[in-house]
Amino acid sequence: MKQFNSLTGTKQGLSNSQGASGAVYRAVISRGIYIRPVLLGLACWMLMDVDRESGAGPVFGLLGLTIIVPLFLLRCTIHRHSRHYVVKPSGLKISVGMWATIHRAESFLPRSQIESVSAVQGFCGRVFGYGHVLVTATGSRTVLLRWVRDPSELAVRIEHSIG
Repeated sequence: MKQFNSLTGTKQGLSNSQGASGAVYRAVISRGIYIRPVLLGLACWMLMDVDRESGAGPVFGLLGLTIIVPLFLLRCTIHRHSRHYVVKPSGLKISVGMWATIHRAESFLPRSQIESVSAVQGFCGRVFGYGHVLVTATGSRTVLLRWVRDPSELAVRIEHSIG
């Protein structure tokens, strides 16, 4: 088994003790999250060339490029750096929040409550290597792990942990 080292950005083999935190696998949010704002930026840039006589195209294109696209990129960056999914032998740990000084909500889904796991990837997700993992738990509870790099690997790791 391998463990993702967040400091070096590489995967490292685990010993039998599975590291100090007991983590089997740490999922990484994919950079594919930035595809939508980039496509929106291209659309805004193309809008700046359309219908120059009325002036509506360039105004909306400039508005999109200067305000909407940067806000969308900021939202994606915050999402990417504020979510952490860790598969442990005892279950799935989900952390949401930026830093230790800002409120960080953590939830834990014990392996006894996990019923099924499935990986979902669209066309762009298969091309760029990202997707979502849907975890179904007891009591009709579902947890969606969004924008995960290599979602099939995460789904397999969760399935192995529930054994």
